[in-house]
Amino acid sequence: MNLIFQRTEKKIAKIIIALISSIAILLTRCTYAAISTQSINIAGHTLSYNKAGKGKNVLLLLHGYLANKEQWTPIITNLENNSYIKKNYTIIAPDLPGYGHSKSFPAPVYRLDTATGLSQTQVLYHFLRVLHLSKRPIHLAGNSMGGLIQVLLTKRYPTLDIRSITFIGSPAGVALPATIINHAYNQGYNLFLPSSKKQFDTEIRGLIYNAQAIINIVTPAQINILINDYAKNYKPYSLVWEQLNSNPYATYFTKPTGFQKPVAIFWGKQDRLYPIKNKAILTAAFNNISINDSINESGHLMMLEKPEVINYVSQHFADFLTKVSRNKIK
Repeated sequence: MNLIFQRTEKKIAKIIIALISSIAILLTRCTYAAISTQSINIAGHTLSYNKAGKGKNVLLLLHGYLANKEQWTPIITNLENNSYIKKNYTIIAPDLPGYGHSKSFPAPVYRLDTATGLSQTQVLYHFLRVLHLSKRPIHLAGNSMGGLIQVLLTKRYPTLDIRSITFIGSPAGVALPATIINHAYNQGYNLFLPSSKKQFDTEIRGLIYNAQAIINIVTPAQINILINDYAKNYKPYSLVWEQLNSNPYATYFTKPTGFQKPVAIFWGKQDRLYPIKNKAILTAAFNNISINDSINESGHLMMLEKPEVINYVSQHFADFLTKVSRNKIK
């Protein structure tokens, strides 16, 4: 299963910038088959999403902190090349409230989960209902913050027919911040909210194994767009980061989640944010989990690594989804 779109490092750099700063316009030269961008109204605010396929099963892809729906485009394209997935799945990748083209939501909605009022989990539930997807078999997949949110969604709305969970990269909540994050704090800044090219380079090295190729190509103008976006939204972004690193979320997976359905995780060997040594925590948190920790030359954002990594993850992810929907994994 190969990417239809032959990704050059320059185009990867544009995806990186769009991912981190939620500036989708930088992706306009990238063309992927069978993906449409749509939007709906949730509580008076616009939520944007990408969609592919028309199958009965729903695959909901949730991006991480400071990311957007475009981070999933390479994997969606690969999944659409799989005949079984294309026929049997509807793939949805939303811009979560506060990110990408879903920035009209007020800051309190950026919160991960709340019992009352709107938060990420509540918006996702309403999103599924408005699209008439809430009664279908649902498969969740998330990266980093999105990996944590998907589990919170299963807890908040147990009536949803969620058949599986997949972590594409390690989830937030599996461990306390890594050394690279603490080092940035000791230098007086948030690793994920850089205000200079030097800080940007450090961020990319913390997220992606193939970082240098990206750093060599990103232009000063692109970095300025990134920095300006962070400055504009610094307060709400900082509040989300504080929530991610406070109880109960910072070490959420140190206790059993209670989720009984199949779970899979793809963990990059060179993940510097949540190193692979923490895999035993997830093993204890779920009763039915398979961990693929043999993915070399892959960091925290494996969906933005070299095509060989993306193809490998996409193939094994498709195999997992196929087995679950055919009841070969229960």
